[in-house]
Amino acid sequence: MLKLLTLLLVSTFSAICHAAAVDWTPLLQSMKKGCAFDSEALPYGKSDIGKLPAKYRASVARSHSKQTASDGEAFTIELKNSVAFGLPLSALTIESNEGYGYIKMKFARNADVSKLIPLFTIPTNKQRGMLAVGMAKNFCAKDANGTLTEYQSSQRHWRAVSTDGPWQEFRYHPKENALSCLRSDQYGDELRCPK
Repeated sequence: MLKLLTLLLVSTFSAICHAAAVDWTPLLQSMKKGCAFDSEALPYGKSDIGKLPAKYRASVARSHSKQTASDGEAFTIELKNSVAFGLPLSALTIESNEGYGYIKMKFARNADVSKLIPLFTIPTNKQRGMLAVGMAKNFCAKDANGTLTEYQSSQRHWRAVSTDGPWQEFRYHPKENALSCLRSDQYGDELRCPK
């Protein structure tokens, strides 16, 4: 009887601890479609952490900033007891500069990030539908407004560069067990489509 009671208490405590994980998905959900992200909802510096709802603040273990080569600032938030898209999330790195934004989600080493990769897509056009990682494709397409966009996809990333911006890129970083999104207002300097 005592063993049964102990087992019941341990399993109840485990369930309570697991249920208490802070879910960052609502702040990151928009990244799934075209790597869009809500710059107002995410902290870009230590002072912004205080503006987060209490449940998110409670999951911040520590944070630090560093200058980047592009004169921007990369702000890293190390997290505890956090999840995103159903997987344990260990850190967020957020970088912004004039016309540029980057977010990297670093997951726990044992998290199967490969399950998330197909969720991050970019709409192309009516003929080609959605572009996702894992489809080795390179093509150019014009939208209804005549904007020319080059789409590239491989096993670990997709990218879209257009003549009218923005430049969007999704990438899987297997060594870090991380996913990242980049959006830039730069125009298609690297566009390799016939005009």
